[in-house]
Amino acid sequence: MRNSIRYIIPNLFTAGSLVLGLIGLHYLRMNEYSITAWLLAASILMDGLDGKIARWLHASSRFGCWFDTISDFLVFGVLPGILVYFYQLNKLQITGLILTGFYILCGGFRLIRFTIKTASLSEKKPFIGLPIPAAAGWVASFILIQSSSFPVSPLFTAFSMLMVSLLMISKIIYLPLEIRKFPYPLNLLLVGVLIIIMVAAIWKTSWVFFVLIIIYIISGPVSGLLQPPGNQ
Repeated sequence: MRNSIRYIIPNLFTAGSLVLGLIGLHYLRMNEYSITAWLLAASILMDGLDGKIARWLHASSRFGCWFDTISDFLVFGVLPGILVYFYQLNKLQITGLILTGFYILCGGFRLIRFTIKTASLSEKKPFIGLPIPAAAGWVASFILIQSSSFPVSPLFTAFSMLMVSLLMISKIIYLPLEIRKFPYPLNLLLVGVLIIIMVAAIWKTSWVFFVLIIIYIISGPVSGLLQPPGNQ
């Protein structure tokens, strides 16, 4: 019984992420784009916790992996695509519809590729291509900052959606923070930076979210450019 509960706990976080996404669809139907974006952000947080808790409890499973894949496709693939379409891409008519479909397809491809290539469920490995939660985070974050009187054109939105879609299906390496090994002084610096970020987020949550997503998105291409040719 105790062993079963250990496997259920991570899946509860996956289910929580899925439920938040479904609630987001409800608010999207009511044209409450900011609320939908915040729910999407909360869903990203829940999704980030399920894998960490599964590894911590040594409760990783194939069921949990595929459940997470299905949930991620719906919440971080379908929901952001529909959200950004009704928010702005519909102004581009057929072009916006094509870009929406392309984003969802790239997200599905990214998830299936990741799930098939995940040989070890208990070990965190580098991501090949931009993780789909980060792509969904981009959608949520720029909608939130636009809600703060920072409007951008539909063309910029279209270009950014095309870029994150291509990054998802690319072979650019993205390293999870938990497998980065930093020297002790740098770890202290990172803790200080994290504290500053958390304090700043109290006043400018949407902007902090936006900046962190951008940093993560560009970290992959920048790391690839800075890496010596022999190590690529």
